[in-house]
Formats: sequence, structure tokens, C-alpha cells
Amino acid sequence: MRSWLASVVLCAACGPELLDSTAVVDGDVESGSVMAGQSVGMVTREQSVKDILDELVAQAVDALVAREAAGAA
Repeated sequence: MRSWLASVVLCAACGPELLDSTAVVDGDVESGSVMAGQSVGMVTREQSVKDILDELVAQAVDALVAREAAGAA
């Protein structure tokens, strides 16, 4: 199984015709390759790792609370 870093290196070293589409088609980013920079257009601001993790945790908590509330209704 390829590591994520190996996939990025492969992506940078090869043309798109040689890339494994497992990550794109199946969502398997652990053994599939991903395009470096394919989502760079979605970046709107610089954040510290702490801020990113805090934001992700808050979103996860909100999603779990909403899921629990929907299940109770």
C-alpha cells in the first residue's frame, strides 16, 4: 500500500495518464493518488494548525449534536 506522501511524489513525477484514480473514484486517499494542489483554489485564508483543528472539532461536535437531535425527533 502506498503512503499519501508517495502518492503525491508519484503525482509530481508522472503525467496524469499514469496516476491511480482510486482516491478520486473510490475516495481511498490512503492507497490512491491525489493531485497536489487540486483544491488550492478553495483556500481563502492562512490558519495555524491549532485553528484548523479547533474548527474541525467544532464542526464535528455540531454535526454529532444535530445527528443526535434528528434521531430523537
